[in-house]
Amino acid sequence: FSNAVLEDAWVQQNKVGDQFEVIVTSELLVPPGGDSGELTVAIPELGLQGTQQVQMPNRSSSSSTSNSTTAVTRASFTTRLSVNVSDVELWWPVGYGSPHLYNVTVTYTPDRPVCTPAIAAAATAATGAKESNTWKAMQDSTPAAA
Repeated sequence: FSNAVLEDAWVQQNKVGDQFEVIVTSELLVPPGGDSGELTVAIPELGLQGTQQVQMPNRSSSSSTSNSTTAVTRASFTTRLSVNVSDVELWWPVGYGSPHLYNVTVTYTPDRPVCTPAIAAAATAATGAKESNTWKAMQDSTPAAA
């Protein structure tokens, strides 16, 4: 592969005063030639989005082993989003109502895509907020056309 691939994403939260801080850690598989692109994390229902340019260095020139062109490494990036507690629906204890879930979408789009049209890697997790500072997430990775 010639472009980085979104392998996984983790979602967690911290409640600080009247704010929930949503912390998303995205892990990409990096090809030997490195890559760069745009990493976007969004929670559309809450109107939250964070975008960052990411750089993953070329590793093939620094390694002298014969398999350096096929070696794969991982790069992790953290995105933080904040939302007022009053803007989210909190979970109820078991038996008192259904949990309200929010979709968190992580998308990586390379600066120089190898394929045309560019294919962005995307993952969506359904997640909900609890007063006890725990966060539930399940991941469903799907490629999406950019």
